[in-house]
Amino acid sequence: SDVTIKNDADGIVLEVPTGTTNVEITSGNLVIGTSGKGIDFSATSDAGNMTSELLDDYEEGTWAVQDTDGGGSNQHGMYTKIGNLVTCHFSFTTGAISGSDTFYLTNLPFTVGGSDAFRGAVSIAYTNATNMPLGGNVSEGETKAYLLIGTGDIATDDEIGSSKVIAGSMIYRV
Repeated sequence: SDVTIKNDADGIVLEVPTGTTNVEITSGNLVIGTSGKGIDFSATSDAGNMTSELLDDYEEGTWAVQDTDGGGSNQHGMYTKIGNLVTCHFSFTTGAISGSDTFYLTNLPFTVGGSDAFRGAVSIAYTNATNMPLGGNVSEGETKAYLLIGTGDIATDDEIGSSKVIAGSMIYRV
C-alpha cells in the first residue's frame, strides 16, 4: 500500500492501496468525533434547492409506543434516524380506553420538526380496531401520531377500542 496506518499492536487500521485513491478502513469503524460533522457530499452538486449535503447523523433504536393514555401492552417499536429523517415501525395493544377523546400514539422517539413541512404519514399494516384506521399523520412540534378512520376524521378512543392491536409504520422529519 502507498499509505498504511497501524495501531500500537502493529495491526493495520487504515490504508490507501497502491494504484488507487480509495481509503480502506481494515479494522474498526470510522468515528465522527464532533457533533454536527459527518460525510460531506457537496462535490456532487445535484440540481435542485438543496439545503445540505452533509450526512451528520445515523441512529437505530427501540421505543415504547403508547396510546392516548400513555398505556398499552405488547409495545414494540423500532426506529432508524438518518440525518433529519426518522422511520418508525410499531406494534402494540391499546390499553383500557373509552370515550370520545382524540386517539393518538404518543412517545415517538423524536419530536417532529416545527413546521407543516415536517408532517409525516402513518401507514397501518394491521389492526383489529373497532373502526378500521386507514392511516394517519404526525403533527409538527409534537411526539404524537394521529390515526384517521374511514370518514377521514381523526379517530377517537371509542372508535379504536380497548385491547386492540395496531401495527404500522411512520416517517417524518425532525
